[in-house]
Amino acid sequence: WVASIWLWFEISEKKIKEVHDACVKMYEGFKESLTGKKVSDAVNNKKFVRSEYSFKSMISGKIINGQIDLVFQNENDGFTVVDYKTNREIKPELYYIQLACYRQAVAKMMGVDEEKITCVLYYLRYDKEVDVTAECSKINIEECVNKL
Repeated sequence: WVASIWLWFEISEKKIKEVHDACVKMYEGFKESLTGKKVSDAVNNKKFVRSEYSFKSMISGKIINGQIDLVFQNENDGFTVVDYKTNREIKPELYYIQLACYRQAVAKMMGVDEEKITCVLYYLRYDKEVDVTAECSKINIEECVNKL
């Protein structure tokens, strides 16, 4: 019985270290990415930067609640919305509608045109950024919300 508890503890300690190391690797990867450097610049220049940014938006008479992983004001006084993904596959098409909603909400909250909002998916496992702004701009959010 004691031996099984000790084995469990050893496995748990090993797993905790693996998870910790993976998290550090993902953090460092993001920090060194183009988007990570832009966030750092925004912070250093005292621009708008928020993580886990909650919002409510009215779309087609329905209240949409959301939480944006990261939004920051960029160098051209537009904003960048970042959504972190830990998926095992890179499939940005799954998130076009989600980020289109975020884009519209940020534009309304910040009082800027949607064209000034960039949308980025950041796949943490792969250190890969995918700019989905063009795809998000094609989404008719009202039509999508009306289907709910």
